[in-house]
Amino acid sequence: MQQTLDRLQVFVDKCLRKIVGIHWPDKIASKELWRQTEQELVLTQLRRRKWNCLGHKLRRNDNSIAKQVLQ
Repeated sequence: MQQTLDRLQVFVDKCLRKIVGIHWPDKIASKELWRQTEQELVLTQLRRRKWNCLGHKLRRNDNSIAKQVLQ
């Protein structure tokens, strides 16, 4: 799981560098890149989305299949 998250983070970093226009000879740390673009880490985004999804499911009707599965 951690290897997949690391690979996903590397992909996102690569995409951000292309969007910002940082080419391979220019070196910039990933933390500086995230600070400049005001982006979150992939792991942080995934955790936030999981909690948002869980909250959405828990607010459903009591006879909802998704809520019954969680209970």
